[in-house]
Amino acid sequence: MESNDLRIFQIVAYEGSISKAALRMGYVQSNVTLRIKMLEKELGTTLLLRHNKGVTLTDSGKKLLTYADQIIRLINEAESAFKDICSNNSLKIGATQTISASVVPKWLSRYSEKYPDVILSLKTDTQRSLIEQVISGELDGAFINGPYNQSSVESAFTFTEELAVISSIDNKEIDKLLEKPIIINTNMDCPYRAILEKWVVANKGIPSRIIEFDSLEAIIKCVADGMGISLLPKSVIKDKDRVYTHELTNEFNKLIIHFIKGNDVNIKHPINNFISILYG
Repeated sequence: MESNDLRIFQIVAYEGSISKAALRMGYVQSNVTLRIKMLEKELGTTLLLRHNKGVTLTDSGKKLLTYADQIIRLINEAESAFKDICSNNSLKIGATQTISASVVPKWLSRYSEKYPDVILSLKTDTQRSLIEQVISGELDGAFINGPYNQSSVESAFTFTEELAVISSIDNKEIDKLLEKPIIINTNMDCPYRAILEKWVVANKGIPSRIIEFDSLEAIIKCVADGMGISLLPKSVIKDKDRVYTHELTNEFNKLIIHFIKGNDVNIKHPINNFISILYG
């Protein structure tokens, strides 16, 4: 059993799709399929169930994923131990694009001031990918805005984002808002997208007209130009003279954010000092 085969299996498992995993790794889809079949043959069991929406892990697949997470983490730690830069001198944090634009820079700035010798990096990605990278050891920790069920990571800190619907400055009536398209992130797993769609439905609107953008700045600009409405954390809504903020009821106005890390991190790792900054 080769470690690269385990990495391929791990990515397929978390993506829930062989085609998405192949695209992410830059592999030909048939090659990924072949490597999975070789693993199944070697272990004498079926690891994945194929269906129209992608793949689902069998019980054997879930069992192997637990081992794969542990093995890949250990390999990454071993590689880090022999790099020129000691792992205790670098801190790699991940966050979704929206979270990285809100309060995260403040915490990173405080950490950098207190620990100037530590090399800091912030990576933005989808929530699913961030969790996977924390599990594999590519990231030391990540801010995520949703539930997770992996036993190899744990929530070290939580905070609550206050949310609001935004529209152009001249569009303040709810009825008129519901006539507008919703402007959202292209990531289908984005919780802000899900909450906005639920809010539209709860107000007897139909979220059928959707405009998607990858950039937070583009979303805000298009809202300001009157193209549609969006839902964002209040902390990232800066242009109060260009967009109008609509307060929400308790059902829609909050989102809990977790900072997760591996549950076997060394007590001397810089991540623990970063967590102290979060609580400070």
